[in-house]
Amino acid sequence: MGIGIFKPNTGFILFLFLNLFLIYSIQTAVGAAMEENKPIMATKPSDGWTLHIDAKMHFPGKSDMIAHHYCKPVAGGLTQCQI
Repeated sequence: MGIGIFKPNTGFILFLFLNLFLIYSIQTAVGAAMEENKPIMATKPSDGWTLHIDAKMHFPGKSDMIAHHYCKPVAGGLTQCQI
């Protein structure tokens, strides 16, 4: 039932709804695909390990050789290091 000469066409409303749904679905799929194809940034072993410590006499027989320690805080107030 319409107002005056305007009578809603259910076929047109369904067509419009389906097209809007299709456009939304395509935009969502394309957006998700673009998110997955982000370039991977090159990382270094020291990334995230902000504390740097140099230690001598760490290697047996090579007392002048310096060992580089890269450390970060971990749970429980401890500090974890990689050499």
